[in-house]
Amino acid sequence: MTEKLKLAIFDFDYTIINANSTKFLNKLVIEAENAIEKRPQKTPSIADLNRFRYPNEIENLKDEHDLTIMYQEIFNYMHSKYGIDKIKMKKCLKEIQISDSMKHLLKILNQKGFELLIVSDSNTFVIKTIIDNNNLKEIFQDRIFANKAEFGSDGRLQLTRCNDYFSKNFLSKECVGFTCRNNICKRSIIENYINLKKNWKDDKELIYVGDGIIDYCPGVGLGENDTFFVKQNSALSRYLESNNIHEKNIKAKIKFWKNGQTILNEID
Repeated sequence: MTEKLKLAIFDFDYTIINANSTKFLNKLVIEAENAIEKRPQKTPSIADLNRFRYPNEIENLKDEHDLTIMYQEIFNYMHSKYGIDKIKMKKCLKEIQISDSMKHLLKILNQKGFELLIVSDSNTFVIKTIIDNNNLKEIFQDRIFANKAEFGSDGRLQLTRCNDYFSKNFLSKECVGFTCRNNICKRSIIENYINLKKNWKDDKELIYVGDGIIDYCPGVGLGENDTFFVKQNSALSRYLESNNIHEKNIKAKIKFWKNGQTILNEID
C-alpha cells in the first residue's frame, strides 16, 4: 500500500540548536590554554567560541566552499596538543540543550507522520551526540546526513566529506552550485533520499527548515505544495531579500520563523 510521503528536513546549527556545534568544542581548547597559562577559568560565550582563532597555519586553511580540511586540522591540533579525546568532547557537548519549543515541534511532526531528517554541514559525531543527549534519537533514527566523523585508533576525530561518503551520485543535476559547498549539496541528498523511497504516491509534502545561504539550494528544489521555513534575520533571509528571489526561483511557500512554536503555528 502506497502512502503520501511526508518529510520534515532540518538544518542543524542555528536551526535545531542555537550554536555552531563544531565551534562549541573550542571551549575545550580555551579551557586548556587557560589552565596552562594559569588564567582564571570563566565560561566563554557563544560569541567567544566563534571568535576563537587557532594558529595561522590552521586558520589559513579556511575555505568557505569546504571547511572540512580546516576542521580536520583543528581536531588534529586538539588531540595532539591538548589530549582532547572522545570522552572530553562528549562531556562538552552535553552542555548544548535543544530548546523546549524546538523539541515540541520535532515531536509533533513525528506524531503527524513526518519522517524527520537532518541535513547539515556539521559532522555526524557532534550531531548524533547532541541528539542523543536530548533524547531525540528515536525521532531521527539513522536519518542524519552530514560529514562523516569517526574516531581513529589513535583517538583523533577523523572527517570524511559528505559528498565523498554518501557517493558522488548524490550531486544533483539541478544544483545551483554557487550557494552550496564542495563537500555537501543538501538538495542532492534530499533528492536521492526521495528517489530511494518505494512506497509513496506522486503526492508528497516537504517541510524544509534552515537559516544559512547553504540552505538556498534545497529551497529551490521544493515544490509548490511544500513549505520553506527561513529563519528570521538570518544569512538566508538576507540573501533572499537582497536578491529579490522570493518568487523568482522558489516555488514553495516561504515562511519566516523565530522558534519551534512559530513553525508549529504555520503547520497546525
